Amino acid sequence: MSRDRFFPNRVILFFLLLFIAMVISAPFVFLFSNWEEQTQSPIIYSIICCSFLLIVGAINRKRKNCIFGYYSKRLDFLWLALLIVGIIQLFISIPCRTLISDNATAGSEDSSVMIFGSIIVAPILEEAIFRGVLLRGLLTRYSAPVSVILSSVVFALIHVQLFQVVPAFLLGLLFGIVFVRTRSLLYTMILHFAANSILHVSMLLQLGDFYLKRNTLELSAVVLVALIIVACLSKKLDSKFQAVGNLQAQYRFS
Repeated sequence: MSRDRFFPNRVILFFLLLFIAMVISAPFVFLFSNWEEQTQSPIIYSIICCSFLLIVGAINRKRKNCIFGYYSKRLDFLWLALLIVGIIQLFISIPCRTLISDNATAGSEDSSVMIFGSIIVAPILEEAIFRGVLLRGLLTRYSAPVSVILSSVVFALIHVQLFQVVPAFLLGLLFGIVFVRTRSLLYTMILHFAANSILHVSMLLQLGDFYLKRNTLELSAVVLVALIIVACLSKKLDSKFQAVGNLQAQYRFS
């Protein structure tokens, strides 16, 4: 891939555009101010994300950068990536929630709008933003490992709640590796959809109650073992991508 002038290609520029998008979306905050929070929040969030993407699209069209033609629809080794997502959510995300917040079933009473936003809307918008914009831009300036790590850190911090940071960072790393190897937003959207679906189903079934009965040492052991398995499977996934060839052939993670 040639190093284009895709914008933004720095984290600070990414946050600057995000701030502009929030300012542009400010009137909608007042418009929906009387709505219930669980209905208002996902709508405003979606408006901010769409504003951001429109701004990025307008800037890159003016700079004559290729936008949609950059991405592919590859789904190589999807089964393995989905397995990694499942392990992260079931054996890292829920235990982290239990360790930090002592409430592994929080979110089980979310409204239908909130659930729809989390499972359907968020994977589409967040992947378009964090992989399709942020990671793509960073790849034009930094190496693949640095770009994936930076985008994963930003992705984790955006989730705000402490118990979400570690799982979000790990998912960001996985999504980043997949995107670098395939340029496929469809791939990462499917993985993101699966991740959020698994979490919501586990909360509805109150699977977190299993971890609530475990002490800190046991929970830490579960997370540690899961981290080792995720690391091994992620390395295997990346090796498989390299074996069949990838669209970012010049990027190496080792």
